[in-house]
Amino acid sequence: MPTFFHPLAGLAAVAALASPLAWGADFTLNVPVSLSHLPNATALKVYCDVRAGGPSGVAVGSGSQRVPLTGADYSGVVTVAFDAMTTHPPGTASYYSCYLGLEGKSSKGAPFESSYMVLASDWLGATGQTLTVNPNTVGAALPGKK
Repeated sequence: MPTFFHPLAGLAAVAALASPLAWGADFTLNVPVSLSHLPNATALKVYCDVRAGGPSGVAVGSGSQRVPLTGADYSGVVTVAFDAMTTHPPGTASYYSCYLGLEGKSSKGAPFESSYMVLASDWLGATGQTLTVNPNTVGAALPGKK
């Protein structure tokens, strides 16, 4: 059976400047994710960053969150919280992006991990299973920013 990896609702990440009480983080992104038919997966990773000036702009901050998997399926919201770099004030961020990664066991039992643009090809090479990633990354203007 083919293996499918697809973010819930097109991997709609909701990004906002966090309040001071939200874990003390400058940014909190909530990323809905849905995984199905991935028996070789052992963990899901969501990597996010925020930038000033759009998708190719200066990085203001970044973070990731790892979620251990106990079965072949997962559905939930992954929260990625992080601070701005000391060289860039949080208020300069105008754009966010997130991408996905997986840790797993190869068909020979060896651990491996992959992410972003090579995730599907790495997964096929390690497990022999076809992986559909749609989309593999997402980004948009932060709420209230243009």
